[in-house]
Amino acid sequence: MNAKIVLWLGALLGVVATLTTVRLSRAVTENRAGAAVLQEKRVRLETETRQAEQRATEAEQRRAALEAELTEARAVKPQATAAPAAAARERTMRDVILNDPALQAMWLEGNRARAGRTYGPLLAQLQLPPEKAGQFMDAVMKRAEQQLDLAGTAQAQGVEGAEAVKTLAHQLQEEWVNSQRELLGEEGFAQFKEFERTAQVRALVEKLAGSLVLDAEKLTPAQAQQLMQAVATATPKYAAGETAELTSVNWELADAQARQILSPAQFAAYERGVRLDVRLEKVLGEVVKAEKLTRN
Repeated sequence: MNAKIVLWLGALLGVVATLTTVRLSRAVTENRAGAAVLQEKRVRLETETRQAEQRATEAEQRRAALEAELTEARAVKPQATAAPAAAARERTMRDVILNDPALQAMWLEGNRARAGRTYGPLLAQLQLPPEKAGQFMDAVMKRAEQQLDLAGTAQAQGVEGAEAVKTLAHQLQEEWVNSQRELLGEEGFAQFKEFERTAQVRALVEKLAGSLVLDAEKLTPAQAQQLMQAVATATPKYAAGETAELTSVNWELADAQARQILSPAQFAAYERGVRLDVRLEKVLGEVVKAEKLTRN
């Protein structure tokens, strides 16, 4: 009997030892896998950091090239007397970004995410294949980089280079339009143009939709489209084939259309949020304009 007990105990100890070995082996495997994942993340972060530094360097090189081109293009007029020093002005966020290549790289990375949100509906509407959609977003980012470079060049050149900057801006706009026409085809390009023309109005409607997201009466896609069209058509520039700008909207007409599209609760949110913001921006714009006139 004692011999059997000893045998059973030996077998039990063998099973325990086996289970312990399996668990240890599994723990070692999991630790190795975790270490591999961490190593992969570290490598990816290092790669992304190098890419961001490279983009910052390229952005600085492009801006320097633009400045050199504008310096050659504009006529340098000798000045008989030194011009009075420009009045000191408060630095803006754009000034900070333009003078810091690292911040430029960060801004461009953030802009890629914003561009995805902005043009996502258009890409869904166009139903582009992944390759073309990628080319479109690359073109959007290239345009953003060019505009940032152009702003930096304009800041560096000052008033004397204003005309040359304006000419270059026109050239870049033509390149952007032609590249999109070639990529999207005539039908897709027409949809793209319409999308661009209503960009400001679409942002306004998206803001309203966001304010109603937790309410019982959410803004439906049909309502959003109707409201966007109503505000856009209340803009003289849109009727003339140009971009619908919120500063030129006939709000009396737009509000009347909005009352028919929205429920009473939705229209209250529209007045409380969207319209109030628009009026505030208009007042602030007039104040800034008045201050500039006073300084001049």
